[in-house]
Amino acid sequence: MHWRTLDIASLALVLTACGGDVAPPQATARGAARPTLAAVSVAAAMRARTPLRVGYVEYPGATGVRTYTDIAVVLELEQVDVKNPALELQAAGRTLGRVALARPAAPGARYASTHWSATIPGAWAIRGASWRAVADGSEASAPRALPLAD
Repeated sequence: MHWRTLDIASLALVLTACGGDVAPPQATARGAARPTLAAVSVAAAMRARTPLRVGYVEYPGATGVRTYTDIAVVLELEQVDVKNPALELQAAGRTLGRVALARPAAPGARYASTHWSATIPGAWAIRGASWRAVADGSEASAPRALPLAD
């Protein structure tokens, strides 16, 4: 007899005969949703996500940058195994867009596995704008303001 074919009364008899609980289990409504293995796995994966940690940040040539000027960014992501990293630009509570991060151009760089670079378009370099690092499977980093001159 397969355990799925037991009805509530049969289950109570089996449990009583085996020295188990005498009271029958609480009946559940037919069609009640039970979490599937996939749903449990997704929930566990969501809890396991960690925020990206941004270490070193440099804005090459950004001295006195004005609004609406492209801004080069070089940064270190402390995690090595990031997938599809990008900078997400935000202003006034809205997301302006994303700029993909790329590996540094210099081959054999000392920290090539953790350093990334991007250029923020001038259209997004506006007063009050900030960026945060994002990647697949990770929470976004804390936001950082753009280095714009007054």
